[in-house]
Amino acid sequence: MKYRFLVIFYITYSTIFAQTTQILIPQDDTYVSYYNPTTNYASSLKLSASFNVCGAQQYACNEDHSYVKFYINSLIDYTPPIYHINIISASLSIFCNNTNAVGTPIKIEKVTSEWQDNTVNYNSKPTSTYTSCCMGLLANGLNTFDVTSIVQDQFQGLSPNYGFDISQGLQDWMLVS
Repeated sequence: MKYRFLVIFYITYSTIFAQTTQILIPQDDTYVSYYNPTTNYASSLKLSASFNVCGAQQYACNEDHSYVKFYINSLIDYTPPIYHINIISASLSIFCNNTNAVGTPIKIEKVTSEWQDNTVNYNSKPTSTYTSCCMGLLANGLNTFDVTSIVQDQFQGLSPNYGFDISQGLQDWMLVS
């Protein structure tokens, strides 16, 4: 279990015979930190998302991003091709067990470039793009985000599956206000 939060991925799909919901575990997960930009945290037992503003100029003095990647093609690996898989829904759930994080803005972005959990650090972090589906305030316990359209595109080969970037959305909320 991760220290700050645990990420769970639920995917519901149908074949010509049945509808199934499956829980997938990450094939890769890690986090990167602005504070230690050359450190790789693949062996860490936590995922982290933080953003701290410092100084009179309000610059970021720390920023952590967590990256998770799920092998969604495992659905194909274990389903005969004649069954034609249709992704009905997909959700990314973050279990927060840090009461100090309650009410914190959280953001999930689609990663748009390759990364490996055993080599990535803040200086080499992958690019990502904001998706309107995935921003909210953390609650203690389970926080669920609908990522169906992203996963459908990945599953159909319309966009590559590089995973998700989970970060604190504070910087975006600050820009809006």
